[in-house]
Amino acid sequence: MNQEKLLLPAEQPQDPELPVEPKVESVARLPRWIWAVTLGCPLLVVVSWWWFADRDHAIAHAVSFVSIVMTTASLLVWFVCCSDYQRYWRLWAAGLALSGALVMVLLFRLEGVNGELIPRLRLRWAASRALDQPTAQAVDLSTTTPADFPQFLGPQRNAAIENLTLAVNWQQQPPRRLWSHGVGEGWSGFAAVNGYAVTMEQRGEQEWVTCYQIKTGKLCWKHVIEARHQTFLGGVGPRSTPTIHEGNVYALGATGILRCLQGASGALLWQQDLLQLAGTDLASDLKAVAWGRSASPLLVDDKVVIPLGGSPSGTKTSLIALDKQTGKPLWRSGDRQVSYSSPTMMTLAGQRQIVTVNEDNVSGHDLQTGQVLWQHDWDGQSNASASVSQPVAIAADRLLLSKGYQQGAMALRIEPANGKSPSHPYVATSTWTNPAVLKTKFTNLTLLDGFAYGLSDGILECVSVGDGSRQWKRGRYGHGQLLRVGRQLLVLSEKGT
Repeated sequence: MNQEKLLLPAEQPQDPELPVEPKVESVARLPRWIWAVTLGCPLLVVVSWWWFADRDHAIAHAVSFVSIVMTTASLLVWFVCCSDYQRYWRLWAAGLALSGALVMVLLFRLEGVNGELIPRLRLRWAASRALDQPTAQAVDLSTTTPADFPQFLGPQRNAAIENLTLAVNWQQQPPRRLWSHGVGEGWSGFAAVNGYAVTMEQRGEQEWVTCYQIKTGKLCWKHVIEARHQTFLGGVGPRSTPTIHEGNVYALGATGILRCLQGASGALLWQQDLLQLAGTDLASDLKAVAWGRSASPLLVDDKVVIPLGGSPSGTKTSLIALDKQTGKPLWRSGDRQVSYSSPTMMTLAGQRQIVTVNEDNVSGHDLQTGQVLWQHDWDGQSNASASVSQPVAIAADRLLLSKGYQQGAMALRIEPANGKSPSHPYVATSTWTNPAVLKTKFTNLTLLDGFAYGLSDGILECVSVGDGSRQWKRGRYGHGQLLRVGRQLLVLSEKGT
């Protein structure tokens, strides 16, 4: 008996007259890890913006950037390496991604980030502005006028000018540019006396102190040292503002070189290396004070006072006072690392004193001896959540602190210890704290009629100094600067507008 061979469907012979069905390319389903990334990252962005909307926009921007990169990279890796799409399409996608990245690298240069961690890009062929060289010209910084702005934040170091009125309708009377000149890199402000303005700038590997004529913008003199500070987050160049005092200029560079210059010519009178005085070196200092020495010298009586600090593992000194004529050390005081704030003079509880914000506290010091009169905790870390903003006196016995990094504001009352403190003649107690207001990350406050005004995480805000309650908040200017001129607020945005 003949046995017929049974054929499986796949083995059945194909009828040549029937049309052949085209093969369909199978596409692999998205693996679970792709779903986790593509759904998890956008969800993380939404949550971060909800959580940090009124806290710290920089963190939300950082989370958003990382999430976008992770999602895009994950989808690209899956499509090119793991999917079942035709090889042609996978190679095309890989080539497109590489070409796009190459074009971005060839066209743009990453110059750092702004105050909210948004990258700053610049076209590689963009021309730099020409920088002037000094012209021989007599300079008089010894003569003072009511219009002088001789130090950081003005005559009283309080971000206020009382004897000037600005036109308030800039639609009908807009500011008029008188001249424009290129300057070197840096974050230094101007000190102005008798029609001349002094600042600091980075030009290549050199750190300059420069004097300009305000009327013309001409560069009158310079003093140069070989020094350069540069970090990705902190940018390039010096960051403190010089002080003009009795015809001389006092300037602190980002690497810790303090100079006293003759105001008439810029000639060096004396120079001190603060890192050497503190017993540390540049490499160690960068670990502790990551974004450079930023304090503006305080001139009072016969002294120039400046934060000193120290090595991360060694002895630290909060403040040092130097003889303003010779640079000779007069006293040292305190035991804290430096912050990015500057010392200021205040009279609190009837006591004339120097108040300084250190890395992780704030303290008051006797002017003659440097003795610590009082101190109070103020969280901070000079290589992370740095303290930058100036303390502000708000009453005869009270001062106001402000800071970004979700810390906000706190008011302190200073009063005689009367036995309450075993080590200090005065005590500081908090009268109110509010982490939701006055988050002045890189900026400072100014006061008017019992209210404090500041750029709180980039938005202009008004707060009552009595209880810390917010009165209003509006207008995003970024992490720029604020100056009160009479009863008007002059705001310079982070972009310089």
